[in-house]
Amino acid sequence: MNNADDPKLIFQYEFDEYEQYEAKARGVLSYAQVLLKNGLLYPVTFYNTVRLGQDLEEKIK
Repeated sequence: MNNADDPKLIFQYEFDEYEQYEAKARGVLSYAQVLLKNGLLYPVTFYNTVRLGQDLEEKIK
């Protein structure tokens, strides 16, 4: 059920089958935003657990 006050997930590019494949292969999806009812946009990034672990290990080095 969608409510007008619910946050909306917005993709900067079309999220087609190819983009789904690429996101799964890379383990990360970084071109999405959440639109709140007050009009504010927040960037969001989705990681799978393997990619998140790899990125965190690199940041620690």
